[in-house]
Amino acid sequence: MESAPIAAGLNSLSQTAAVWVEAAVSETLWAKLDLAGKTLDYKPEWIRLVQARSAATLIQKLQETIGS
Repeated sequence: MESAPIAAGLNSLSQTAAVWVEAAVSETLWAKLDLAGKTLDYKPEWIRLVQARSAATLIQKLQETIGS
């Protein structure tokens, strides 16, 4: 079984970091499971910066993206 994509980015409304798991609802719509708030919803205000299939890869990609 393939793992769900993990994504990290920013909430464009609050400018805070967000980490979520994306799950396909249909071929064109992805629901986002907020790992902090534990809610499943489509949240268009979340801007995805990186996506990966493991936490280690996600962190590595995020560090490369933000240059740290």
